Formats: sequence, structure tokens, C-alpha cells
Amino acid sequence: MTAKRQSPIKLKDILAESKKVDVMSTFVVDPETKKTVKYNEYFDRTQVEKLTLELFNDMQYAIEKEYSFFESEEQLIKYELLLIIKYFSHFKNEIGDTFEEKIMAMEALMKIGLFDLFFDEIFDQNQVGEVIERVNKVAEKAVLAQEAINEALETKGDFK
Repeated sequence: MTAKRQSPIKLKDILAESKKVDVMSTFVVDPETKKTVKYNEYFDRTQVEKLTLELFNDMQYAIEKEYSFFESEEQLIKYELLLIIKYFSHFKNEIGDTFEEKIMAMEALMKIGLFDLFFDEIFDQNQVGEVIERVNKVAEKAVLAQEAINEALETKGDFK
């Protein structure tokens, strides 16, 4: 039996695959009222990078304003999930840009159960898991970088 021959990935294959991330699927939330949600089945990695940057900017803003919102890991995860809804559904242009608007949107989505529906039935759990994993890796690197900077500053101070 001969082994299947290996072949390099072609640009046309990459382009075809990349088009999948731009496709919006439809989920029927309520068949009676015909209310639907448009969402991405596949998450665009460039959008994940933007989501990560927005998360860290919002965390910095909350610290500057002395908001206690991110003091619990549970709240941080919920906010991260809100940003997943924002970036990978039709709500992208409806959820505001300010921290306060996002919190209001999150609370409204939670009150009516749509927040949970996104993660229980709409989004693919593997896609969501990949986003959380990527955000965590960036956070770990940021912490290590900050520790290295702090150590360098302390060392520099020792030589004065």
C-alpha cells in the first residue's frame, strides 16, 4: 500500500477557507415572532486580536475610573464573552463602544436569556474556547512582560 503523497497548501485553498469566516449564519431565537440572530460560525483571528485589545483597554479604563467590575474572575469572563457576542454576531454595530454601554448591553442580554443562548446553543464551543485561550495567552505574556519591566527598573535603581 502506498502512502498518500504530500502536497503544499495552495493560496487558492487558503483564500477559499478564509471566506468561511466572513459568512454570517442565522439562528432562529423565537419561531413565533421570527426573531433571529446573525452570527459567525467561524471566528476571524484578526477580530480576536481586536477583541483582545478592546478587553485590555476596557480593563485599563475600569482601573483608571476605579470601577470594581473586574475584581472577580467571573465578571472578567462574562465581559470577555460579551465581547465575543459583539465581535461575532450582528450586534457588533449595536453594542456601544464605551465601557458603560457594553455593561448595559451585557446586563440586557443576560436579563432576557440571550447571553446564555449564545453560548449554550448558538456559538460553537470550540470557537469560543479558542478565543478564551488566545486572550489568556496574551494576558500571560503581558504579565510576564510587566514583571520583566518592573525587575529591570528595580535593578536599574540598585545601581544609582
